[in-house]
Amino acid sequence: MIKNEKIQGDNKMKKIFFVALMTSIFFIGCSKEKANVKLNEKKEEAIPVKVSKVRSYTFVDKAKIWGEIKPIKTVGVYSKINGAVKTKNVEEGEFISKGKLIAEVEQDLPGLKYETHKVFAPIDGIILKSNFYQNDRVNNQQPIAIIAPVDSVYFVAKIYENYYEKLNIGQIVEINFPALKGEKYYGKLKEFGTMAEPQTNYIEAKFLTKNNGRKLKFGFVGNAEIILEKRKALAIPIDALIKTGAESYIFKVVDNKTQRVLVETGLIEKNMIEAQGNISESDIIVTYGQNLLSEGNLIKIVGE
Repeated sequence: MIKNEKIQGDNKMKKIFFVALMTSIFFIGCSKEKANVKLNEKKEEAIPVKVSKVRSYTFVDKAKIWGEIKPIKTVGVYSKINGAVKTKNVEEGEFISKGKLIAEVEQDLPGLKYETHKVFAPIDGIILKSNFYQNDRVNNQQPIAIIAPVDSVYFVAKIYENYYEKLNIGQIVEINFPALKGEKYYGKLKEFGTMAEPQTNYIEAKFLTKNNGRKLKFGFVGNAEIILEKRKALAIPIDALIKTGAESYIFKVVDNKTQRVLVETGLIEKNMIEAQGNISESDIIVTYGQNLLSEGNLIKIVGE
């Protein structure tokens, strides 16, 4: 009887021990499961970023050129007779009106007397050269003066040879002259030089410019921006771009996760850059926080 009671007591203790053991295992398993859940939650924590949309943009490729004011033409003034200059009525750099007397020339062959020959200005303009003085002998083969019109002038610039095919006759540029700050002048592309300079590969481009108030003087130096190309393309903010060696890439947002996309870049204007790759207009891309990202990260958008 006592032996049976002892056996029953041992069995009861075994049951209690087994229940306690299973309970411990259960709670340890739950604790590990909770720990794993917390660990997974930590791994999936969203990274805060700012984003922008890919958009269509018109890029304008420009280049700066420098040049100087030159006459659109020059006119030589000749005496019709050979003789001595009796009077000279002009000086170099002087503006002269058409029909104004430039000089009087006397034919002075021995024993003969001729009327004084008068030489008049054929056009309005500036006297660039006056190749004579009073009492000098002149002939009808060489000009006694050279006149250049000034109401319209050329802005003559040297441009790179590879710009040539990108420019169009009639194209308008705004020209700035340091000597005339704050005043705007515009030039229309009239013609190109007949040949490129052999060592520099520059070619001359001549822009016809109205000389309002005759303030532009021959030799004035100025600069202008020329438009080489206009094209519409997909654009992204420059801040979105990441460069690694020869590669350029961005992070696109798809279902709140990052997708690394290689892109080829082109023209830049202000803070936008032309981009080609696996992107479309209105795609969301990361512009701030991208240096913390890798492929497949969960992100949280905090601003645009």
